[in-house]
Amino acid sequence: MGNRYVPFISGLAALAIATWLIFGFEGWWKYLVGGLVLAFGWVSLKTAIFATDTEIEELTTPGPVSKKTEERLKNRL
Repeated sequence: MGNRYVPFISGLAALAIATWLIFGFEGWWKYLVGGLVLAFGWVSLKTAIFATDTEIEELTTPGPVSKKTEERLKNRL
């Protein structure tokens, strides 16, 4: 059974880490690392909010992902 909280919690955690990196450190590297973590968090939140229950089920359980879900996620990124 899939769980919609998995991408939602990972997205919120990534946003919190990105905020901590960007505002908590000095130097140019914080924008690079923080930006990458922020991008991951944004994609996770978009998946949690806009994915259908079938897509969440396929993404959060072991096993193959259908072609339809794969195509929809390519468009979402």
